[in-house]
Amino acid sequence: MNPFDSFAIQIRKLTAADVPALLALLNRTFSAENERFESFPENFPRIFGADCARHAPEHMGAFAGGRLIGAAASYSLEYHIGDRVLHLNGGGNIAVAAEARGRGVMSALLRQIRTETAETADLSYLHGKIDRYRRFGYESCGTEYRIRFSRHRMKSLGVGAYRFDDLRHTDIPPVLHALSQQRYEHVARTRAELLPALCSCGRIPVGIRDGDRAVGYFSYDPLTEVVEEFAFEPSADLPAILAAWMSWTQTDVSLRMAPYDLPMCQTLLRAAEDFVIGAPALFRVHRFDRVVETLLHNRAQYQP
Repeated sequence: MNPFDSFAIQIRKLTAADVPALLALLNRTFSAENERFESFPENFPRIFGADCARHAPEHMGAFAGGRLIGAAASYSLEYHIGDRVLHLNGGGNIAVAAEARGRGVMSALLRQIRTETAETADLSYLHGKIDRYRRFGYESCGTEYRIRFSRHRMKSLGVGAYRFDDLRHTDIPPVLHALSQQRYEHVARTRAELLPALCSCGRIPVGIRDGDRAVGYFSYDPLTEVVEEFAFEPSADLPAILAAWMSWTQTDVSLRMAPYDLPMCQTLLRAAEDFVIGAPALFRVHRFDRVVETLLHNRAQYQP
């Protein structure tokens, strides 16, 4: 019997003992796919850092002959929009060994994840090619703003007393973790998870100070000059913070954000050079009632 025949594949959640095989599969597969060296511990320190053994069961594995030949992530996330909470299943990290492709491994993994999450998740998401994942029920949807700011347009705002710290080699202050969980739209994270999450994919966690007082943070991608996440005290002035950052780095900057916090979006768009709107990921909705009610509730907050 061919060990890669679909009926010979065993699907189960991974354990701490499977981590070396998982990392080897992911690094090998994505390095070949992206035509550059990929290190998942470096790219995703929240998941594959010092605490990777605890996150192993958040991956589903496919085994043939006792060997790991495929894997896919399945993370349970608590996503807050205002005073409402949606339960997300975060997918991705989908890899199949080259010699096992075309034998239904990815389909078996995604079917098992769907079976196990259909009753617990309101919706699932992942990043990838729509042609590959549409047959599993994923569609490109949602709205994300990518707002571009220029030094020329922002210089009139002044930079105030805002200063910046590289947080990569520090302990996240409790005040910054508290601010991260007070954002209008956020994923629930522990204090220990925040710094590794902000460092994903080579991003730099930047602390914001107003004089000597910590007032916020943002996660900055130095290659694309994009702010991926931010949080700050209500009294802080985000356009002035961005102006100060651009003055300090002598670069323009873009900011990615969901449109749920409409007043914040309007404030930023007024200061922006330009913006584009795109879909943030591929989604599969499990509970239309929960998702639609949450989004309509959010929109109703800003109706006259």
